[in-house]
Amino acid sequence: MNILILGATGFIGNAVFHALLHENRITIAGRTPLEGFHNWKKIDTDNLLNNIDIFINAVGIIEGVFNNITFKMFQDTSSSSYVALFPKVSEIIKPVFIKKGDTFPQLFSLLSISFIWIFSGIASLISWNHSYTLMNEIGANRFFSLFFMYLGSFIDIILGFAVFIKRYRKIVLVLQIIAMISYMLILSVLAPYYWLHPLGVLTKNIPLIALTYYLFTKQN
Repeated sequence: MNILILGATGFIGNAVFHALLHENRITIAGRTPLEGFHNWKKIDTDNLLNNIDIFINAVGIIEGVFNNITFKMFQDTSSSSYVALFPKVSEIIKPVFIKKGDTFPQLFSLLSISFIWIFSGIASLISWNHSYTLMNEIGANRFFSLFFMYLGSFIDIILGFAVFIKRYRKIVLVLQIIAMISYMLILSVLAPYYWLHPLGVLTKNIPLIALTYYLFTKQN
């Protein structure tokens, strides 16, 4: 298809030009030359639309009178005659390469993980007797029981909120995974029967680790 683009040297026109070039023959016109092309010709507005199938006007605001001198040069080109200055940027984009976005799954995963960590930290403080019993079962005395209960709750809540800080999210996700693995290892050694707990005290951490790792891989 033959396409004429006016204003092809501008910001929008240049982007349109590169997007259409690979599958069409383009005639570009502008006030200044476009990098990568050297055979510019003086524009002939009387015959410019000959054999043109589509005309795209990407001209910005023009001050003064719009006349034949506004566009001084034009050039015909096609994908076979064009050598991209930035090959990686100018690669052809095909629908098969376009992937469906997964913003919602990522956001839902992020909110779920944050909720689990914050709620776990608060629940440990509210369900004081249960937390204290668990510490006694693994052999901790009163001092260490209180210390680790407060410390654990504080860390859970901090990690739950910190995951929303995009700048440190990858680090926070790694710390969450390390905390979960450490928790599982400690209970596996000191209270292995929790693997059979009907509420999944330990087993629930396996899909949670997988979900956290999924979020980690999605971070730029």
